[in-house]
Amino acid sequence: MKKITAESPILFLDSGLGGLTTLFQTEMLLPQENFIYVADFKNHPYGNKTKKQIESTVIHNIKKFYAQFYPKSVVLACNTATAVAITRLRKMFSNIIIIGTEPAIRPAIEAGKKRILVLGTRATIRHSSLIKLFKANKHSYLEFLALPELAKLVDDNYLDNKSLIDDYLAEKLTPLKDKFDAVVLGCTHYVILKKEIKNFLGDITIFSGNGGVAKRLKQCLTLLNLKNAGKGSLKLISTSSDKQEMLLENHNYLFKRREEICVV
Repeated sequence: MKKITAESPILFLDSGLGGLTTLFQTEMLLPQENFIYVADFKNHPYGNKTKKQIESTVIHNIKKFYAQFYPKSVVLACNTATAVAITRLRKMFSNIIIIGTEPAIRPAIEAGKKRILVLGTRATIRHSSLIKLFKANKHSYLEFLALPELAKLVDDNYLDNKSLIDDYLAEKLTPLKDKFDAVVLGCTHYVILKKEIKNFLGDITIFSGNGGVAKRLKQCLTLLNLKNAGKGSLKLISTSSDKQEMLLENHNYLFKRREEICVV
């Protein structure tokens, strides 16, 4: 087996475009690292699949790309993948750092917000251990809303037909306008749409787990003396060959507007 070193890459996995928002945060904090971003368009979206399907798909991808690139860390840049598969992955790959993405509910509460809406995929709302914890404690100021179609709408239409996304958001969010003072984006795809979501929900503060992922990864690499000192790089991979060009186009567009999608 190839030895893991500071120069070894960091592997990001998401079902599509959403994890790019986490990559942006991480790249700014760790610009000298070598990143590999895998968009699993072949199986998107994860959020509407069964728990067994999601776990099987995520583990298959990590096994495949681990064998190909021997990363020093894996980042599940997807709340759904984290909720379903991270426990098993950490047992299977105990020799590398595995970082997941959780809804930023605690930061919203710590900020003193009293009416918090948590948005996520159906699978995240159903299986996230963090969400289960808050539901069990019956916090009256927390509400949870699944948006089953939104991640796929982002992947398929963000650059070419954004009106479909706006129509969906209008249908789901307009009835909730001015009812909350904070929204937690429990899906990395939703961070791309933070301006639109804010427009539909009114005067709210938006919270995302992306910044926490980047900080945690830096902390782990520093602790294990695995921070790269060379020049950083990025490789983009789509599991669906016909989506490779679309992934590059969206990546380039989102990078140009990175200041608009970075939420801490």
